[in-house]
Amino acid sequence: MHSAYLCVGATTNELNWELPSGSFCVLGLRRAAPWDGWLERGLRQLPALFSFDATQLRSLTVSGSLNAVSPEAWDLVFDAFPALDALILDVKLKGGAFPTVITHSLSATSSGEEGEPCVRCPALATLDIEGWRGTQTDAEDILACLQARAAGGARKLVSLILGPDFATLEDEELGDMCADHWQELCRSVEHFEHW
Repeated sequence: MHSAYLCVGATTNELNWELPSGSFCVLGLRRAAPWDGWLERGLRQLPALFSFDATQLRSLTVSGSLNAVSPEAWDLVFDAFPALDALILDVKLKGGAFPTVITHSLSATSSGEEGEPCVRCPALATLDIEGWRGTQTDAEDILACLQARAAGGARKLVSLILGPDFATLEDEELGDMCADHWQELCRSVEHFEHW
């Protein structure tokens, strides 16, 4: 298993994952309650679903109301899948806030072996975050995460892709965000993309 995709929204509630043969398995979940809490429950169940070979999960895509998920749930997921090298996140809430709990979890130190990196998912190479209402503070938060990860021994990101919902930004905010932080973000990773 190399990748998993969890999508929770008003009309979709499914988990897709790649099998060793290269084929995909889709688990469609039925709702008996409002969908708001389903993303957190789904994330908390991922470690149990893939406990047979958690080190093989290399790519995780999560789509939904990411800010509705507790910091503890993100910590649980990132601790369970230390070999993640690609994390793709879609806020799925037009104009929703940036999911700072995720960058805080990724920059928090963990108890690593002596000489080993001591941040979660130290092999993370690709971070793609899309669909939030971009602000200057978000760029600062991402930069702080990258700096903390570097200080904790994590590898430098190969690719950082940021796709804030620019339609929700004022021209002045966009100019400030780009001018002040994009250049510094560019220096912190091998490849930086934003739209």
